[in-house]
Amino acid sequence: IYASLQKIYPSYKITILAWNRKQQFVEEKYVITYNDNTGYKNKLKKLFGLIRFFAFIKKNVGNNSAFIHLIDFSCLCYLLYSRTPRVVYEVYDIKFLKNPILNFIRTFIEKFIILNFVDSIALASPHFKYYYQSSLKFQRKIVIINNKPKEGDFSYEKMKNSKIQLEDSNFKIAFIGS
Repeated sequence: IYASLQKIYPSYKITILAWNRKQQFVEEKYVITYNDNTGYKNKLKKLFGLIRFFAFIKKNVGNNSAFIHLIDFSCLCYLLYSRTPRVVYEVYDIKFLKNPILNFIRTFIEKFIILNFVDSIALASPHFKYYYQSSLKFQRKIVIINNKPKEGDFSYEKMKNSKIQLEDSNFKIAFIGS
């Protein structure tokens, strides 16, 4: 993400704020981590950790951001905690819930936030565009960033020169996703 953003906005200072729930060392100088031991299984613990992470974002962003780029629904909820001038919301996957009541609440909150606070949406699949334009009525800028490898990324020559050991020119690559 960082290298792509630097190419598009060379004059901007780009900082990535990350929630480090496993306490793993992060060596990139452009990443500021919020470190805690919340983990991934306990939903209630995650909720309280998320609120603390939102406070961490607000402290580090303040009123200085030209844009804030939020990934996933849980980070989108940051906008209920603090208003930010310009927001890009990135969606890798639409998370529908099995419980219809909880799913209705999730959809209601997402629709409220994106219609009131989001400037543009980046989607990982063109199939999500209909959902956001038709179901949630989002009519601002939507960008599709297909979540798939480029055609030349797995050429035999590229693979032969990589760390992957190939025994012959016959190999298969599976890409699973939309």
